[in-house]
Amino acid sequence: MFLELRTAKEWRLTPRAWRAESEDDRALMMAFEFFTNTREAYRQEWQEQKRNKDEKGPNPFEAMKRQMGL
Repeated sequence: MFLELRTAKEWRLTPRAWRAESEDDRALMMAFEFFTNTREAYRQEWQEQKRNKDEKGPNPFEAMKRQMGL
């Protein structure tokens, strides 16, 4: 029930308009919201990993190559 209301809110539907939608349409809207939220979570995780990698400093392999003159 909570997920349905949250999805209706994201699609800017009133509870009455939500109930007026067909079951297939409601399922499609919920699947779309699930997909976009999952994709956003992965994007945020990737950004955090990238940020943490940048904070660690240079790549040890790249530093070794510079020392060897490559």
